Amino acid sequence: VGYLVSFLTIGIMWVQHHRLFTLIRRSNSTFAMINVIFLMFIAFVPFPTAVLAQRLGNGVDAVGATIFYGATMTAIAVMFNAIWRYGSARGGHLLVTTISASRRAEARGYRYGVPIYAFITLLAFLNPYLSLAGFGLFAAYWALPFSGPTTDG
Repeated sequence: VGYLVSFLTIGIMWVQHHRLFTLIRRSNSTFAMINVIFLMFIAFVPFPTAVLAQRLGNGVDAVGATIFYGATMTAIAVMFNAIWRYGSARGGHLLVTTISASRRAEARGYRYGVPIYAFITLLAFLNPYLSLAGFGLFAAYWALPFSGPTTDG
């Protein structure tokens, strides 16, 4: 189950990363390093997932394991935002030339990931399973296909 959760979580993140990069037309060294750090956190996901699966399975420190997992998800959301903010800064110098209004609105919505992941993580203090349900629902939200083209033209 831990493997399945980890695989699906990484898969959803890959799809979102791919969607974001359909808006990027060029790169530079700083942008590439931000992306490398983002990918480092993605590669880390199996570890907190395994810790969470182990701790939930034996009932030892499920709260701490859930917070560890949630902190990882929050860090990934921070890095995802760093990629978008850097890429779209200074007049969008790294972006494709035209982006639909709906796709721009979707990308601006990334900023809500950090506080939502943080809130879901804090739910672990009430109940780790409630927190996990929140992570599952939020992952399902990001797995939904968005309608409309990614760019105009």
